[in-house]
Amino acid sequence: MNIWGPFVTRALPRGWRRAVRGRTWPAHRPHSQIDHVLVNRRVEVVGAAVLPDQGSDHRPVRVQVRLLPGEDG
Repeated sequence: MNIWGPFVTRALPRGWRRAVRGRTWPAHRPHSQIDHVLVNRRVEVVGAAVLPDQGSDHRPVRVQVRLLPGEDG
């Protein structure tokens, strides 16, 4: 999603969080994070990074996650 980080944090429903933090825009000299991956308590973030400029106007984000078991097993 392309939304400023502080707005995302305020707008998220309870139990949701940003999986990666870092400056993603503009790619050539980033000053803001507008690209996000959102997770809840059922998801463990195993790894997260903002990657180098790949030729877009945004820097890519990479998130490795693990689904946690729920109440139903």
